Amino acid sequence: MDKNTTKKEYLSVASVVSMIAVVFLHVNQCFWTYSSERYWKTANIIDALFYYAVPVFFMISGATLLDYYDRYDTKTFFARRVHKTVIPFLIWNTVGAAYALILGGVKLNAEFILNFPRDIITYKYVPVYWFFIPLFSVYLCMPLVAAIPKDRKLKLFTYAISISFVINYLLPFVCKFERFAYLPNVLSFDCGQGYIIYILLGYVISKIELKTIHRIVLYSFSIGAFLLHLFGTYIYSVNAGEVSKFFKGYTALPALIYSVGIFVFIKQVSQKNNIKPIRKLIEILDKYTFSVYLLHWFVIDFIVRLFNLPIRSIVYRLCMPFVVICICCFVTYVLRKTKLFRIMLP
Repeated sequence: MDKNTTKKEYLSVASVVSMIAVVFLHVNQCFWTYSSERYWKTANIIDALFYYAVPVFFMISGATLLDYYDRYDTKTFFARRVHKTVIPFLIWNTVGAAYALILGGVKLNAEFILNFPRDIITYKYVPVYWFFIPLFSVYLCMPLVAAIPKDRKLKLFTYAISISFVINYLLPFVCKFERFAYLPNVLSFDCGQGYIIYILLGYVISKIELKTIHRIVLYSFSIGAFLLHLFGTYIYSVNAGEVSKFFKGYTALPALIYSVGIFVFIKQVSQKNNIKPIRKLIEILDKYTFSVYLLHWFVIDFIVRLFNLPIRSIVYRLCMPFVVICICCFVTYVLRKTKLFRIMLP
């Protein structure tokens, strides 16, 4: 197996794993209603466990797109992004608006029509589409980042990641604690703000091979970040009587460290996996990952409404994601047979 094939396979695995995690998070929405009952404790575990979903997706984008100049020009880059993400975003938000009208959640009147463009951009009708907005922002930055010569990318990206980690992630997180509130929190490193750091990390991780000792250290910190997120959220929520967001946020330190550990682990394991049935399953699912992102909210909402399912049930929260994924893949397979739906579900 050549290096390029191995690289493609681990990114496919990361894409599938990220997709599954997203569905688990959205089936587990009862997490956001705090309770002292047992269901919330398990919901907290599920939420923390699969919290890497969006960061890993952004790292995949960095690994696959930051060398796009080797394949095509910027005009083609944006044309492909519009075809693959912007158009589906607009279409399925419109479908979401129609779905809300059918259910009676909104009324078809002058206010609905006037506010429609704003409501689409602010993903009012399909709340889980929020991630498209930071994704589009990252796409707008990519031509500048990708233009850096290949022989300088690794060093410059490593520099940007290091500075951003300290100034944009570590210091602000430490300053959140009352004991360290006196620390200055006025610096910022704009080149690594927000989700940009994930695309830089995705590129760097895709280009280097970490030594065993470095992986062990990273995995140790990653597990620590996961435990901090899990138990920190639990303790703070119990004390507050509501879901605490103190340790939450995809651009917060716990999510960053945990997600990087997951991405590196996926790369390492994928390169050693020679189990053909698993590789074949990944190859099949990889063709449907983005379609699952687009469809799963509708499938979850429709099934729960139709069968009045107990969304706090642990059986529901552990089994439903696989049902939803199978339905989304089947619907995509059928709809892609027509040209119109191939545009909607690229």
